[in-house]
Amino acid sequence: LVTLKFALVAFGILKDDFTVRMLSRTGSRKEILYGPLQYGVIFTLATAAFFQQPLAVVCLMHLCLGDVSAAILGP
Repeated sequence: LVTLKFALVAFGILKDDFTVRMLSRTGSRKEILYGPLQYGVIFTLATAAFFQQPLAVVCLMHLCLGDVSAAILGP
């Protein structure tokens, strides 16, 4: 649902200035299409397609860990 909200905000269907300021560096809603929306779509599709595979769970955990590490340590 969060990924859907990001898509609606990025395409201008839903107006949410706080979300745009939170997710973009320049304040442009189109930036949401590149990082947060792609991350959410890939994570959702990978979960739906491979939810019964133990290796897929480990890969998704690494994706989450890498995202948190980048937030803590910097890009």
